[in-house]
Amino acid sequence: MFLPRSNDPIAPTDADLARAAQRGDKRAFVAIVARHQAMVCGVALGILHDFAAGEDAAQEAFLSAWRKI
Repeated sequence: MFLPRSNDPIAPTDADLARAAQRGDKRAFVAIVARHQAMVCGVALGILHDFAAGEDAAQEAFLSAWRKI
């Protein structure tokens, strides 16, 4: 799946990607993770003040999202 830059007018929205992931498109979910991973890790690091724990928390958040999508 081609992942255009977020300011690209033809880039799929998060909602588009979520709908595709609900239909079983794993690449769409990977695109969601790629789009938001840095922010989620940053928030987790800011809360936990531990890099490894922040990465683990971010991974758990994405795993939970995958299970519920």
